[in-house]
Amino acid sequence: MSGSLSVAVVAPEFPPDIGGVETYSHEGFGIVSLEANACGVPVLACRSGGAVEAVEEGVSGLFVERPAPAAIGTAVEQFLTGAVRFAPAACQAFARRFGWGRVVDRVEPFYVR
Repeated sequence: MSGSLSVAVVAPEFPPDIGGVETYSHEGFGIVSLEANACGVPVLACRSGGAVEAVEEGVSGLFVERPAPAAIGTAVEQFLTGAVRFAPAACQAFARRFGWGRVVDRVEPFYVR
């Protein structure tokens, strides 16, 4: 995609139940997705980088394989038409799996060696 639209133009057309459209191809961790999920809102992400771990397809969001306009448009249409639906509580539960306790448990062994 190229160019941009103002928030005033986009906001009325954007469904309130999509937290983020994270479709750039190289996201280091996926924090945008997890922040949206923590608020109970699903995301649309490109299946690459950190999003692969930070989105559980069908539970906390939906993937596109490539950041191509047609694929993104099709996925957004699925959100808009209700073809895909996500439970806010499931999004929040998924995001909680990335709390600091889990981070410490996964990283600490590398420091203990």
